[in-house]
Amino acid sequence: MATGQPPSDSLCLRKAEKARSNENFREALILASGCGHSAGALRVKGLSYLGLYQADSAVIYLRRAAEVPDAGDSVLIGCSEALLWKKDFKSAVSMLARTADKKSAAYKRVAALYLEMMGEFSQAITFYDTLLLQDKRPWNTLFRKAQVLSWMKRFDESIELFTKIMAYPEAPKYMKMTAVIRRAEVKAWQKETGKALHELDSLIAANSALSAPSVELDRLLEAWQLKGRFLEWEGRFPDAKEAYKNILLKRPDNKQARLSLENLLWVK
Repeated sequence: MATGQPPSDSLCLRKAEKARSNENFREALILASGCGHSAGALRVKGLSYLGLYQADSAVIYLRRAAEVPDAGDSVLIGCSEALLWKKDFKSAVSMLARTADKKSAAYKRVAALYLEMMGEFSQAITFYDTLLLQDKRPWNTLFRKAQVLSWMKRFDESIELFTKIMAYPEAPKYMKMTAVIRRAEVKAWQKETGKALHELDSLIAANSALSAPSVELDRLLEAWQLKGRFLEWEGRFPDAKEAYKNILLKRPDNKQARLSLENLLWVK
């Protein structure tokens, strides 16, 4: 008998989707775990894993969500993006071709990412410039454009865009942290390793208390990893070892830091 009340899994999905849309991806996954196995639950889980840059898990859930004939564009585009990260270009293009609205910002963003990965940097930049005219949250597009400019060795333009991202009050913390890290990397490429290390040290000092699993903690560990690499470039091997040890104190199972440290076992 109908009661006029929405099913409990419908309420569950709304809460999970709200968390995901606010970029609280880990919370969204926890909430979605109690929402059953509907296409909607698969979608929230897949897009949340995508937000956490976990391509394997994102593909698993989004491919299942995409099996229904009327799978929404967010599922198809998200799955295409995750497949690109996995270098499965044929499947990514096939999934993207199924989208209904090929003028949307989401479609153009993933199409531009495909062009990046094919080495068509100028075409990708053109896509990103078009996107900036319609993107209400431009920091993601600015980040991709800045990254491509750095690969084109247009370093000053790249640094300018990374700096612009950091000035947006609405930009998520993890995105601002990523912009700092990538800007430091570009400066190191310009032989300004001292400035790059200073930027990383400031970021690390401001976030050293992070301990719970989060995207922000991932960025902190990335900053330490990059710092270690730059210190190695300068021949400061004991200091590089300390940077890698700091990663392992936070995340003992971090394979990259452990390998980097093992490569410096000869340093006293």
